[in-house]
Amino acid sequence: MPDEETLLRDVLAAGFFSEDEYRRQLDAAGVGLPEEESLLDHFLAGASPESAVPVDPELFGDDVTLEALRGRIAAARTDHAEVARRYAPLVGASEMPEATPELDAARETFGRRAESPLVSIILPTWNRAGVLRTAVESVQRQTYARWELLIVDDGSTDDTEPVARSLAARDERVRYIGLDHGGVSRARNQGLAAARGEYVAFLDSDKEWAPEFLRTMLAVLVVEGHQVGFAACEVTMGGQPVLRAVAPTRESLRIGNSVDQTAIVAVRGILDEVGGFDESLRRAVDYDLVLKLSTAAEMHQVPFVGVRYSEADSDPRRISEFESKAWNFHVGDRQAWREFEFEAEPAPSLDEDLVTVILDDVADVSEAAAFITGMLAGSPSCRVEFLLTPRTHDAALLAQCRALELSDAEVRVLPAGLRGDRPSYVNAALRQARGAQTLLIDAGTGPEMQSGGMDELRAALDGAAAVHPVVLGRTLLIEDVGVVYPRHGRDPVPLLAGMPPTILQQEQRIPIPGAPFPLLAWTRDLLAVRGLSTQLAGLWADVDLSQKLARAVERPVRTLSSVAVRAERHGWAGRGTRHPDDVRTFAELWPTPPRGSEEALAAVGVEALYSQYTAQSFPADASRWTQATWVPSGAVRITERPQQLRWAIRTGAPASREAANWGDFHYANSLADALRRLGQQVHVDYQENALRGTTDFEDVVLNLRGLRDVPVPANATSLLWVISHPEQVSAKELETYDLRYAASTSWARTVGEQWGVAVEPLMQCTDARRFHLDDELIPELESRALMVGNSRRQYRPAAWHAAHAGVPLSIWGKDWESVVPEGVIAGRTLPNEELRRYYASARWVLNDHWPQMRDEGFLSNRIFDVLAAGGRLVTDDVVGLEEVFGDRLAVFTAPRELLQILDRDPEELYPQQAREELSAMVREQHSFDARACRLVEDVRRLRAARQTEQMVTHDD
Repeated sequence: MPDEETLLRDVLAAGFFSEDEYRRQLDAAGVGLPEEESLLDHFLAGASPESAVPVDPELFGDDVTLEALRGRIAAARTDHAEVARRYAPLVGASEMPEATPELDAARETFGRRAESPLVSIILPTWNRAGVLRTAVESVQRQTYARWELLIVDDGSTDDTEPVARSLAARDERVRYIGLDHGGVSRARNQGLAAARGEYVAFLDSDKEWAPEFLRTMLAVLVVEGHQVGFAACEVTMGGQPVLRAVAPTRESLRIGNSVDQTAIVAVRGILDEVGGFDESLRRAVDYDLVLKLSTAAEMHQVPFVGVRYSEADSDPRRISEFESKAWNFHVGDRQAWREFEFEAEPAPSLDEDLVTVILDDVADVSEAAAFITGMLAGSPSCRVEFLLTPRTHDAALLAQCRALELSDAEVRVLPAGLRGDRPSYVNAALRQARGAQTLLIDAGTGPEMQSGGMDELRAALDGAAAVHPVVLGRTLLIEDVGVVYPRHGRDPVPLLAGMPPTILQQEQRIPIPGAPFPLLAWTRDLLAVRGLSTQLAGLWADVDLSQKLARAVERPVRTLSSVAVRAERHGWAGRGTRHPDDVRTFAELWPTPPRGSEEALAAVGVEALYSQYTAQSFPADASRWTQATWVPSGAVRITERPQQLRWAIRTGAPASREAANWGDFHYANSLADALRRLGQQVHVDYQENALRGTTDFEDVVLNLRGLRDVPVPANATSLLWVISHPEQVSAKELETYDLRYAASTSWARTVGEQWGVAVEPLMQCTDARRFHLDDELIPELESRALMVGNSRRQYRPAAWHAAHAGVPLSIWGKDWESVVPEGVIAGRTLPNEELRRYYASARWVLNDHWPQMRDEGFLSNRIFDVLAAGGRLVTDDVVGLEEVFGDRLAVFTAPRELLQILDRDPEELYPQQAREELSAMVREQHSFDARACRLVEDVRRLRAARQTEQMVTHDD
């Protein structure tokens, strides 16, 4: 385990140490930034235990001291050691157990007894004729002779029966019991019912006992009066012997089984008392028996190796080998539920004003912290507690999670184990829930609240079994709106996968058959159905849970369209090849899928065309499982909607969290909002969605042309608006579109003349709802010039000359460190909603253009934003600038002119009245609302003309 100092650095480096916050603290204290050491090293070098750690103020409202952080790290180290202690009995031993004087004495005393109890040996088998004789011979070699052997044949189709009958014919102590195939538990119970002995032992057909096994075990049980005893085992795995010789603990048995069933000898009565073997289990029946015996009596370990065998889990002839290994997790989890229900009788007390959020599979603590912040922001009317389960047992990850307990949020951390059985971890967290409602969410997907929050989800839970938000993928297309099922199929299919979220109505509660995570449900209902089904190792465990809830409470599962969660990655319960056994298990749990698929499709206005194959046909190849293509409801698509059209705006901005730093991101979304205000249905397609296969839904596709061209859909009105990088646009590309626009009068005119393709000038614009006059100014900016933008490590004349001339200047943007003096860099990003105040407050706002944009007459949208906000703009000269604004702007063509302007009184060039008039003009004539009106009018005119042409052609 790493030492405390190493873990401290890991925690701070994982995002708890805010470099921006530390820079602000140093600046406020008048301390210069360190030159040769990192900010973290600088902080730690001068910190004391009482020092406040510079943390994210949004998540940590109060001061977090180093001492408090070290306390959380110490707790994490304790958790880590405790998990290791609980798992120790499952690891095995390295040395043979030594005989004790007590064991020798028991053997001697037992040897002098006149009476020898009968021990019944139950040996179930299925198609194991080749190894059966060896197992029987190991019994016949026993030094203790008073036994009976019951060979229980579980419906074998090989030579097991003749081999077993031959063995029984030669030894009257051997009996053969033939059964129809019904599973190993039924076989053992049938053997137990036929047993006549006072003691019972179990042997598998592929294992052997040491000759002294029965004598030694009976000696200890009879002489010392134990009801259950077990010997050590030597198991060969991969050619290496492993000893199972460590006594289990109650904690270790909750995790897994370390007692081999073939090493157990028990009093017959205790087996009857615990009910024998559970015939509902198809695997891990030995584990279940050990758990039950351990609760009914002491499991006494006898210190000698009584069983030796070679582990060959891949042998398909084992009775239980065909079954999923998840049954092992299920048995342990079932025992945990039994203990919980016994201890919580009659029912756990839950807080009606509290919501529990189980954030499972936390691997990136910064993502978890961001989700917590977003969830709290969307939950103003309720208290929320967060239960975090880390992905692994890693000490650094555990310490990082523990550090979140110091945040303003109510956070508790439940350490993960070593097995990675996530359904069991979720259920363990569920049993710790204190809220009346619980939200289950997979932190491994990198979830981020996109819209809405807990308040809306809670309201929608009234009358529902569970509520599911819309899940968007990394590219902001729909990942799922729940699941539906083919009419004659059994695979859950993510509803509307790949579609833009604008297909959904804003306030819609969609009934669905089932849904994956995230899921909000009543905690009592979740406890009543015992949480996730641990027969499933992962795949569709969340879908199964939602369907179990609906069946149990007889209420529907709903998707709420007003709440959306973005997922960066697929979760552990989603489609994948990690757990192919789950495909079969899910089909067995739901031989008939729940109803509601047709209703769900009708609610969202689509029909599904299913293709590919059932998951059971290719359980290890998820790419071939059932898929769906979504088409509008009705056999014939409506060709014209004169009022509302479906628009897709294509932008070069990425769909990542970094998109907010792209001007194109805000430009596309502001235009989308303006179109929506005109009654249009609009979706923004980010860079990654240029080739999405669901474009047949759109009536209009608008490409905001930046760095990349995009393909044009076959059946949509296509628009191109060139707003930057005109040098990359070709005549061939322009000809592809129905309508073409450019944010430059001169360029539109030039290419129209040269290429013979009509291009309409349409300037960039501003969001008048965001950029307007504001009286709430920032005093510290009144004496400084302001530059907002990234340098891209290139020459930006306005900022470069102002900074190097000593003009009081604040620069916000990326990659300026090697371009201008560090003292003028104020930060990397400014929230878009704050720009208005910064523009209005600064003495001057600087702007310049990339050379190609300047020469081709493409006016930056920053010009319009600054003027709309009432800012005092200083910009380089651009072709066409005077056509739009006349001579009312401060324009420079050379560095000397720039510096001369900056030396002047801003009120000379921009008196109050002039700024108000410029703001009003820009907001009226050059707003997104004005541009949206123009685009809608042009599109309607074109579509109407084409429809008329088609009608005339048809009449001819």
